[in-house]
Amino acid sequence: MRENISNHVDELYEEVRTNPLLNNFPLIKTILLSMIEKIPNTVGVPYEHPLDKAELVVSEIQPFNFSTYVNESGVVDRNITLARSFNITNVDTNLTAFDIYLTLSKPFSEEKGLPEQLEKDGVTVKIKVNSLTKKLSHQRNYTEWKRSMKIDELHPGDRIECTLYLTLEKGVVVEKGMYDCHLYVYQGKTLHREELVDIVTFKVIL
Repeated sequence: MRENISNHVDELYEEVRTNPLLNNFPLIKTILLSMIEKIPNTVGVPYEHPLDKAELVVSEIQPFNFSTYVNESGVVDRNITLARSFNITNVDTNLTAFDIYLTLSKPFSEEKGLPEQLEKDGVTVKIKVNSLTKKLSHQRNYTEWKRSMKIDELHPGDRIECTLYLTLEKGVVVEKGMYDCHLYVYQGKTLHREELVDIVTFKVIL
């Protein structure tokens, strides 16, 4: 209920904020925005207006090449974990990115980050940022995006290192080939819109 109210108010706030006609009447625009911000308070819902999206750059994630560990029949011959590190940099000159979620469950969508060939028991994806590690996918189950990895903030010029881990367990049967996977990056204090989610592609070779 609270989230639905906030989402509707976010959209109304953005519509007024970006209305070109109101740019000619800055005082009226300011009053309207102030009134909109107070709407949730009338039903006891704390409210912060949505922030603009900062420009983030994610470095390339090198392929996860498991082909050495998969026999000709497509059976994984041992427990194996591969790790790939990458950086996220805020290249914006003005905006700080807040509540940056890293997930395999695309926010505001049914889309998931793994192809069906990797949605198997015995396949696990984790991510580590600083000293915190979170599972993004395990035994066919995806972690909800809000419970995935969250980076509190990145100021302009800041960079943070992340490490993605992919584990295949011995005995898992896979279809050999090269597959595109997607890591989703969403700044949680922006508008709740699917189009504001960045998609980072990485490859898995079986």
